[in-house]
Amino acid sequence: MYSLNIQTDNSMIKELCEQYWLLDGNHKFVYKIGELADNFQMKAYEISKVVKEHSVLQSTNILCRTCQTPFLFHTRTDLQQKNIHDWQCTECRQVEQESERQQQFKLEQQISQEKIAMLDENYEQAIQHPFDVEKLSIKEMIYLLALLRFSADENLQFIHSIDEIQSAVKHLSIKPKGIVTYLYKHNIIVISPASDLKNIIVEGDNFKYYPLKVEWLLTNHQIMPMWDTISCLEKRLKDKGFIKENLENLIEMSLEIALQECISYLEYQVDVYNLHFQVGDKTVRILKDELTRHPVSQVYSFILKAVKNAILYYSKGLVSKKQAANIIPNNIQKAAEDDRANGWHTRYNRIKDIPQSILSKTLYDSVLQQDDGGFHYTYHECVSNFLTKSNVEMEEIV
Repeated sequence: MYSLNIQTDNSMIKELCEQYWLLDGNHKFVYKIGELADNFQMKAYEISKVVKEHSVLQSTNILCRTCQTPFLFHTRTDLQQKNIHDWQCTECRQVEQESERQQQFKLEQQISQEKIAMLDENYEQAIQHPFDVEKLSIKEMIYLLALLRFSADENLQFIHSIDEIQSAVKHLSIKPKGIVTYLYKHNIIVISPASDLKNIIVEGDNFKYYPLKVEWLLTNHQIMPMWDTISCLEKRLKDKGFIKENLENLIEMSLEIALQECISYLEYQVDVYNLHFQVGDKTVRILKDELTRHPVSQVYSFILKAVKNAILYYSKGLVSKKQAANIIPNNIQKAAEDDRANGWHTRYNRIKDIPQSILSKTLYDSVLQQDDGGFHYTYHECVSNFLTKSNVEMEEIV
């Protein structure tokens, strides 16, 4: 079962090693360390050091699973602690690990090539059908202009990943993922083949991607420089006739932005007060209804009052925080009704943690030419103000 190999010509050390490793019929050591120290007039801590230096116990039945090299015990602790059934020597383990690394490297290279091929194919298909700025919908134009203004690279060659422009991300009232996926779905932007491949996931013959982590290209970049695309977008969005033709779409976008800003403010306030509340269909319906009559700045006041009343309700100790939070939608509606009944017209200013969104800047500041108009006026008033200022006759909008 074991074979002792002693490397010394010193008879005393040889005898010490033999007695140190000697086992009885029950596989227990015959001599204790203290006994050996007395017998050989040594200190106890010196025993294992001397034995390890001059001997090794070789197993005859514990062998490397690869090269059959026997396992070696250098101290009693090794022998007592080892419970080895599938052992592999260091050399063979290193060879195997290197082989596994090589296989993994080849696999990663293969996957990378698949990703590159898929991205290239996706890119080639997209640029075969480049968009025409003149034919974009007004929503597509505003989404694209907002994205280009805040995430195009300095040389106007490509669009940075959203994660690379964190300062711009927090200014998006519409979720950034929604903007890029919308434009990608409409073949206005395409994933850049230069994107980091770790953000691409191969699934069979298809691939998935992380919308906020990949870089983008315009599908028309081969026929029109990005600078010209931006200029055309800005020119088109200053065309009063075009704006008039798309009033309903503008109002729809205005409501979308206003709603998201109110939801962001509500989520911010419930987080401040540590309330457990998820915005659902009921809250969305109430906010939409109030936004038809009040600007975002005024709806802010309804939201804050509703959240504070929920906290007051909870502080009475009669309900849980979750139950208190559930009354927030009704509180918003009641706060709005009280405001109208009393003619208060209470309005709040923006808070630094929720600044004006890039979509809001593009729509109101650039297109409708009203500084943060969506915050100070209802979306109907913003459009009406623009048309009045532009001497364009306002048509009735339902």
